[in-house]
Amino acid sequence: MKKLWDYDFNNARFKWFTYFLPLFIILFVAFDVLGDTGAKLTALLLSEIDPETRKYADAFPSQSGYTVLGVAVLSFISLYVALHAWLAMVKAYPVYGRHRTQVSVWTHACVNVIDFAVSALLIGGIWAALAMAGELDLGVPTWLQPELVAPKVEAWVAAHVPTLVSLPYLLAVFASIVLADLATFLRHYLVHWSRLLWYVSHRVHHTAEVLHPAGVGPAYALGFLTKAVEFMVLLMASKLFHHEPLLMEVLVFQMLTIMTEKFNHASAFYDWVCAKPWLKVVFHFFGAGPYHYMHHSAVEGEEINNLGGGGFMLWDKLFGTYVAPRATKPPVGLTNQPKIRMNPLAMYFSGWATIAYELRHNSVRHWFFILFGSVNYKPPRSKEYLIMNYSPPAEPARHVSPMTGLAANE
Repeated sequence: MKKLWDYDFNNARFKWFTYFLPLFIILFVAFDVLGDTGAKLTALLLSEIDPETRKYADAFPSQSGYTVLGVAVLSFISLYVALHAWLAMVKAYPVYGRHRTQVSVWTHACVNVIDFAVSALLIGGIWAALAMAGELDLGVPTWLQPELVAPKVEAWVAAHVPTLVSLPYLLAVFASIVLADLATFLRHYLVHWSRLLWYVSHRVHHTAEVLHPAGVGPAYALGFLTKAVEFMVLLMASKLFHHEPLLMEVLVFQMLTIMTEKFNHASAFYDWVCAKPWLKVVFHFFGAGPYHYMHHSAVEGEEINNLGGGGFMLWDKLFGTYVAPRATKPPVGLTNQPKIRMNPLAMYFSGWATIAYELRHNSVRHWFFILFGSVNYKPPRSKEYLIMNYSPPAEPARHVSPMTGLAANE
């Protein structure tokens, strides 16, 4: 295990990677469409294809026509994701170098595999514990089958969420997207402000210095567990402004989000998108492409910007975290691009190791700020397991107020 922890992917030779690139992309498409950004859309489309659960049967004269549509949509998304992943890879080679690109992509792809495995083990452990306690029957839990849950969720939202104001259809769709994005904005702000959440959940997402859809760490560690919640929030928001939940509209928005989201983490396409004004307008609406790319900027002072997404990034503009894409592509990664260990285990678990070290080597009076303080808090003793040649600060432990910006000695 120690050899795995210490291994540096910079020392690997990826000659085989070129030959296995098609297989790598196929695996990425399967993971992305079925288990990551497209999971909700896939499950819900399958539920609508099912003759027993589909709600919009009247739109098609036959079940076969509806099935063809669903399969066509999923096939199109899969082909799009595959083509984008391949182009993002080969276009990055001449800019960043073949070896550097392959090291970054492969290391962070392994991080995603680790996160998926940890999430599966956690879900399996909870399921097994509930089964042993007699709280559920053995078999695949219903809550792991979104195609069965979705109709029940829609019915629950329709029955329990009030319509505060009935807006015209298009305005209701836009208001739903904007309101749901407030939850996204606040969650994203929290994982950047909280030192605990930054270390154990979000820092790994910002370690890549060559962004590729398959080569960037999970946005949130164990984020797989929150995807149903994200869909629920958007569906509930839609009911606040319309007489019924806008399920199909949410599906369409999810599909468009999948298509634009791929440009969030693609260094090779930043200049291409910025050179096309009409594309910038589209990505501006979704808070995607170069707008999200700016969020990954490694320039000091730009650590917390462009946190939101849909609705022209309204919440970023209201709270002062909006930064427009620059004409020159910024460097990305951790602030000032420190030298880090290119090891997926270190990337994923280093934050946990740092927090554990701090709790063990600092007195109890520092624990509160270690666990609940902002990222600006520095305990007297700390150890960095990811950034190489890291020297902890020599000044006394302090806490910086997020409201005033003033430091107070502990």
